[in-house]
Amino acid sequence: MHIWLTAPFFVLLGALALGSVTFPKLWEKYSSVFIVFSGVACLSAMSFFQGVSPAFRALGHMMKEDYGPFILVISILYVLVHSMDISINASATPFRNMLFLALGMGASCVLGTTGASLLLFYPLMAFNAHRTYKTHTVIFFIICIGNVGGCLSTLGDPPLFVGFLKGLPFFWPTQHLFLPWLIVAVPVLFLYFLIDRYHARREGVYASEPVTVTFHGIGALLLIGMVTTSMIVLEEWTLDPEKGWIRLGVLCLFFGIALMRKKPKEWKILQEVAIVFGGLFITMMPVLTLLQRGEIFTSLFKTLTTKGSAKAFFWTTGMLSAFLDNTPTYLVFRHLANHQLPLLIAVSVGAVFMGALTYIGNAPNFFIKAMAEKENIPMPSFFGYLGWTILILFPSFLLLTWWLP
Repeated sequence: MHIWLTAPFFVLLGALALGSVTFPKLWEKYSSVFIVFSGVACLSAMSFFQGVSPAFRALGHMMKEDYGPFILVISILYVLVHSMDISINASATPFRNMLFLALGMGASCVLGTTGASLLLFYPLMAFNAHRTYKTHTVIFFIICIGNVGGCLSTLGDPPLFVGFLKGLPFFWPTQHLFLPWLIVAVPVLFLYFLIDRYHARREGVYASEPVTVTFHGIGALLLIGMVTTSMIVLEEWTLDPEKGWIRLGVLCLFFGIALMRKKPKEWKILQEVAIVFGGLFITMMPVLTLLQRGEIFTSLFKTLTTKGSAKAFFWTTGMLSAFLDNTPTYLVFRHLANHQLPLLIAVSVGAVFMGALTYIGNAPNFFIKAMAEKENIPMPSFFGYLGWTILILFPSFLLLTWWLP
């Protein structure tokens, strides 16, 4: 495997980070073309150096095992969310917003970070419709509901579910990750309260009426539960590569059922997410192959294996998860952890928490950004968002580092 085959991924990553800032009009018009070109360039290079057949086998495996299930689940949730309606009749005060985020993290444990994000984003924005400043609320929504909230449940985030499939007990995250979750979640929620209170005072927002909540769409919610349950069963049953197509078939069936309920009026957001992550998944293939073989960061691997420091495992797994798919990254470092509990805890929280650092760190992040911009909420650039998350999360990460052995 030639290391320069990773170039298309890093070029695409740089374009996603800088394109909208440096050439906003060109990027808006031609970003899809550039992303598709990056994927084609990566596949062509793999075909030239490894052979056409191995390259397309790798592509087929990725589509069947990774991208296909990913985009189908995203599509099902996106469609079902549009057949549900959560209305909150009250003023969005700082305390109520903070409580919403806290309860949303609980929903992430049950529905997963993607399901909870898609379900709760529009209700939160409707709740805050009278507020002038909403960008900070969206950023904390990504951090809390799109990432940190998934820490306490096997169903919460893909790395934890994979850990369950690899032999960890179903309630292992609840039992062992609760204290790390508290160390990160409580300061983040308190910081959000302080920032939102500052903006609320500028806007003159005060609580004057009781909160009433109405919900319509119990059928869609039950269907989301069926999709989640089927994924638990099918993921374990389809570990045999020959059975991966069955999982795709079941997901296609659920997608058809979802479309029968109510079709969304707007498909552009889903289209943008599908194109961006399609390009990332394709160009990421050589990077993940080298990472799994240990051909990248070889000296780092030796250091981690020798010293076995939970702190090192936390930061290494986390920083890679911020820019790569956190599930295969988790698998690599879980193997290096060799069943040592402190290291398993460090790998798990690193993969889940640091997925919040960038827009591409976890699936809901980019989706939420796209939905916010569709609602005319200004969102920071790639590096602007990274700056926000560093300021918000790094104090908690340093505290968590101190706690880890």
